[in-house]
Amino acid sequence: MTKDEYVKKLKKYYDDHKLKETDSYGEGYTDGLAEALVYAIGLAEKLDEPKKVVIPEFIANDIKYHKKCGYTLLGALGSAFDQGLESDVYCWFFADDGSVKKYINAWNNGYEVEKEKKYRVLNDLAIRGADVNKCIRENAKLTQSRWLT
Repeated sequence: MTKDEYVKKLKKYYDDHKLKETDSYGEGYTDGLAEALVYAIGLAEKLDEPKKVVIPEFIANDIKYHKKCGYTLLGALGSAFDQGLESDVYCWFFADDGSVKKYINAWNNGYEVEKEKKYRVLNDLAIRGADVNKCIRENAKLTQSRWLT
């Protein structure tokens, strides 16, 4: 149930029961009930909605697929971990310590799809007009030398 649905239910209950001027509990009961409901509605309106997490598109597709097929959250997680190393979803879970938590939050509270990067920045060799493949090879050599030292 969302916050808005909860507030609507409280307001409906308030409207439905406010019409009764007396009840089996006595006259003061409905006044107290009305006051309590007004207070509860005020508190419910102050509640924060859970924030949506940002996930990659392939994770969003995985969640959509599993929900469409009627999986539970536990079933979807089990399916993701059964996929193995060749799966992007499986690898995403192990790329970051918070990935499982993000998946659970996305499943429960909704999500936003990560925007793809529009630009790629090449190193200064590409800017000077060098062959792009040469730039990539140079970059790989630099990266390897950093790993070895």
